[in-house]
Amino acid sequence: MRTNNNFIKITLTITAILIYSFTFSFENQEEKTIQIKGRVVDINTQEPLVCAAVGIEHSNFATVTNSEGLFSIKVPESSSVSELQISYIGYKESKFDISGTENEVQTIKLEPEVINLSEVKVMPNDPVSLINGVLANKATNYSTEPNVMIAFHRETIKKNKSYVSLTEAVVEVYKQPYSSYKNDQVRILKGRKGTDTSKIDTLLFKLQGGALTNLMLDVVKDPYMILAKDIQNKYNYKVENITTIDGKLFYELSFEQKPEINEPLFLGKLFIQSETLAVSEIHFSLNTNNKEEASRIFIKKQPVGANVYPENVSYIVKYREQEGKWYFSYSKADLNFKVNWKKKLFNTNYNVLSEMAVTDRLKTDTEANANIGKINPGTIMSEEIKGFYDENFWGKYNVIEPEKSINLAIKKITDSMEKLNK
Repeated sequence: MRTNNNFIKITLTITAILIYSFTFSFENQEEKTIQIKGRVVDINTQEPLVCAAVGIEHSNFATVTNSEGLFSIKVPESSSVSELQISYIGYKESKFDISGTENEVQTIKLEPEVINLSEVKVMPNDPVSLINGVLANKATNYSTEPNVMIAFHRETIKKNKSYVSLTEAVVEVYKQPYSSYKNDQVRILKGRKGTDTSKIDTLLFKLQGGALTNLMLDVVKDPYMILAKDIQNKYNYKVENITTIDGKLFYELSFEQKPEINEPLFLGKLFIQSETLAVSEIHFSLNTNNKEEASRIFIKKQPVGANVYPENVSYIVKYREQEGKWYFSYSKADLNFKVNWKKKLFNTNYNVLSEMAVTDRLKTDTEANANIGKINPGTIMSEEIKGFYDENFWGKYNVIEPEKSINLAIKKITDSMEKLNK
C-alpha cells in the first residue's frame, strides 16, 4: 500500500513577521457574461443545502453552494442556455428557468424524494463485492480520455474564530484518464491572497500542494485509501441505506476500519449508483484516536514548545454525470488542529479548509499546456499567489460564493491595503 501522499499536508514553521504583498495582473475579459445568483434551501425547513451541485443544462459550466446555500454562476452572454440544474443527495432534481434573472438572488427550494421500495430490485448483501464492482466498472463509468478543466480553489486558515490567511485561485487542471496511473497536473491562471498579521503568533500554518492535493482526494481514480483490494481486509463495509440523486437510486455504503487495526484509517460513506455501480459522492474522515500517529501524517515540522494534534479531519468528493460518464467535480478538506503550548495557559485551535470546484471542462489529447507553470506537491499556494483585488477581479471566471465571514475577511484585508497605500 502506498504512503500517505494524498493527505492535505500542513507545514508548521516559526515566523517573525509577515507583510502584505499585493500585485495583480489583467487579462482579456472582452467576452461578456451573464451572472445568475441564488440560494438553495429545503422546501420544508428553509435550511440551506450545503455543497448542492449547480450546473447549466447541456453545458460544462458548474459550481456548488457554500455553507449558507448561496451560489453564483456566470455564463457567456452569447450562449443559448436557459435552465439551471440543481441536485442534492436525497432530493428531487430541480430545473430553474434563468431567463431574465441576471443579478437577482433567486431562492430555489428542493423537495425531499421519497423512495418507493418496489423500485429496488436487488439489495446487495455482500458490500465487498459491490466495491469490487465499482472498481471493475471504472473504465465504463468514468472518462478514459484526458480532460482540461477550469476550477476554482480556495484555502482558508482560522486561528480560533478569526481568519489569518485566505488564498483563492482559478486553476487549469489537466485531468488524467481514470485508466491512467499518472498524476493530474495543475497550473495557476489567476489568484489572490491576504494575511491578517495582527492575528499571527509565532506559529504559522501553511498548506502544501493546495489545488493539487484536492485532486488527489479523487478516490475513484486513486482508490488505495479506501477501496483497493489490498486494503479491503482492514475495513468493515456495510450497505446502510438507499437514497436518490437526480431521480436515480443509490446505495449508501458505510465503511470504518476494523477495531484491531491500529494505524489511522478512514470512516465514511460512499454513494453508489444501483445500476451502473458508479460512485457519485464520498464523505469520509480520518480516525484521529491515535493522536501521535495522526499528527505524523499531517505535520511536517513540530515547532519548539508546542504539540500539534488533528482533532477532526474530514473530506468530501463529488462527481458530475454528463452523457453517461462521471467526472470529478468537487472536493473539500476540512481539518481542525489543537496546539498545546507548553508554557501557555490556553490552547490554540486552528481550522484549515481547502476546497475546489470544477467550473468548466474540455476534452483534450495534449499535455502541452499542463507543463507550463505547473505546481508540485510541495507547492505552498499562498506563497505562489501575490494579489488581492476588487470584486471584478475574477472577470468571466466562476467561483465558489464566499460566505459572510469570508466576505468580512476580504473587506478587512482590502481596508488594510487601502490604509497602507495612502
